[in-house]
Order: sequence, then structure tokens, then C-alpha cells
Amino acid sequence: MRDDLSELLNAWQPATPEPADFRRGVWTRIEATTPAPGWLEQWIAQLARPRFAMIFAAIAVILGGATGNWIASSSASMDYLRTINPYAAVR
Repeated sequence: MRDDLSELLNAWQPATPEPADFRRGVWTRIEATTPAPGWLEQWIAQLARPRFAMIFAAIAVILGGATGNWIASSSASMDYLRTINPYAAVR
């Protein structure tokens, strides 16, 4: 049964020939209905590129180091204030 169908489909010819730009027109309509990627998809696509991924990683390391240094210095100053006045309500 399957072989009969395959032979029938291979032998079938359309009654009217398709226009020369039929396939191009179909793909144009498909692309027109496809939504444009959102900002998140564009951001992820940029991060997939090695140059931007390395830049992003370097910025993340620098910001993480700066934040850690800031937190450590404020913690050290709070420890110093507690040694001077242990009853101080310092957070």
C-alpha cells in the first residue's frame, strides 16, 4: 500500500504550473509573520559570541571584586568601632 502511494505521489503533476516567484513569496510571507526576537533573546545571542562573553565575564569579576572589597572594608570599620565602644548600636 505504501509503495503504491509513493509511486502515485511521484507521478503526480499539478494541473497549473506554479509562478516563478512562488517559493520566494511563500518564504516572504513566513518571515513577515515571524515575530522579531525580544531583548532577552538578543542579549543571549550576544552572550553566545566569545568576545562579548569574555567582556561580560571580565565586567562581572571586576564588579564582584569591587563589591567584595567595599563590603569587607565596611565590615572592618564596624569591627573597629565595636572594639572602641562595645555598647554602640552599630550594624
